[in-house]
Amino acid sequence: MNILTFDIEDWYHFDVKSTEDTWSNYESRINLYLPQVLDLLDKYNIKATFFCLGWIARQYPEIRKSIYQRGHEVACHTDKHIFIKDMTPEEFDNDLTLALDSLENIIGEKIKSFRAPSFTITENTPWAFEILAKHGIENDCSIFPSTRSYGGYPSFGEGKPSIIQANCSKLYELPMNTMSVFGKDIV
Repeated sequence: MNILTFDIEDWYHFDVKSTEDTWSNYESRINLYLPQVLDLLDKYNIKATFFCLGWIARQYPEIRKSIYQRGHEVACHTDKHIFIKDMTPEEFDNDLTLALDSLENIIGEKIKSFRAPSFTITENTPWAFEILAKHGIENDCSIFPSTRSYGGYPSFGEGKPSIIQANCSKLYELPMNTMSVFGKDIV
């Protein structure tokens, strides 16, 4: 199985010191490379999943439309790229609601897949799966089955597709693949 995914966020969304209040101070680069990526995928007839921020969808709705119209899956990457491990369940639920509404209103279709920013669903945030299931998410790609600087989920086990039970629903988990090098799991 080969799966190709992209996270659609701007460079300043990853800066933990930046906030939505300061984002307008930065030069956006979202349109710098994405059109080239889409053209290349078209050229080779390759389809991918694009995990998009809700904030990006509201600021640049033409990007979401272009991804969708070219036959790619539009998926959710939260609204403002806040790490799940830094949110309460209520904050995550509100963030996810806003992101899904923003994405679905543009493409006119239910969003089925999700990836947490920096793979920050951790052993301490299993409640996130219940919230994803509540919102109808069917596929999750948020697990990093090893230790890493932003958390990780080392007790998840082998990085292979799995099913997670949440709220009497099933979520298909597609974790990052890892391999062991000198006794340490790496991507």
